[in-house]
Amino acid sequence: MNLFGLIVICTIGGFFLTLFTIANPVLGGGVCFGIILGCLLKGLFLLREIRDNISSSPSESNTIKKHKVKEAYESYLKEKNINKIVEKYSIKNNKN
Repeated sequence: MNLFGLIVICTIGGFFLTLFTIANPVLGGGVCFGIILGCLLKGLFLLREIRDNISSSPSESNTIKKHKVKEAYESYLKEKNINKIVEKYSIKNNKN
């Protein structure tokens, strides 16, 4: 419903801009430029705010994922060392 309301409001705004453009093209162009530039700047500020929020406070899910990855890597290294030890002793035992 929110999207439909925005479409209707923008359509009405477009009709007014058309009237401004017909009456005075400079005024209509200035209003169009102001609307477009305002939307672009607002989008940039929102993106900056999102980036600051993401980078300033690491979320719990990211730290949990990092811990899981670290644990998995450590268990892999332990497994790898155990396998090397087993291979080392099995090679020596097979030679005898």
